[in-house]
Amino acid sequence: MRLSVCSIILVVLCCVVPLPACAAAVPEGYEGLSWGSRLEQVQQRFPRGTLVRLGTEIIYKQINPSPSVARRTFGLKNGKLHMVSLSLAPRHVKRLGIENLLAAHLKNYGPGQVDRSRAPYMLTWVWGGGNTKMTLMYAPRQPEMTVLMYEQAAAMPQDEVAIP
Repeated sequence: MRLSVCSIILVVLCCVVPLPACAAAVPEGYEGLSWGSRLEQVQQRFPRGTLVRLGTEIIYKQINPSPSVARRTFGLKNGKLHMVSLSLAPRHVKRLGIENLLAAHLKNYGPGQVDRSRAPYMLTWVWGGGNTKMTLMYAPRQPEMTVLMYEQAAAMPQDEVAIP
């Protein structure tokens, strides 16, 4: 009898007390494109953008590609994808709430690391995994400054500053 009461208590506790969820891995590449993808692959997957060349760097931008994204920027070095930056639409950030956006990333990718070295007025969370570094940067009272960045981990030295 005592064993069955303990078993029932254990089952009830397991049902009531939330178990820690396993965080998903940071995606490799961006939205089905692997790092090193060529410009033609990027344009095929994400059409209707504009192109700018800066030396060996190609910048491919989409303005308002979706209701949640104000600008999507792809960086290609020597013709190969190494960075994607999303400037989130302020209306979307206001509607969703920056706290909820951060909570979703913490739930999906784990605790990450807070990086305060780039800009003191911006809160920056960084997640890494495999060959991708993912960064969420935002200013708490300025939704127009919310940026989500995906970078090929080996593509950028630590002391270099990325410009979204």
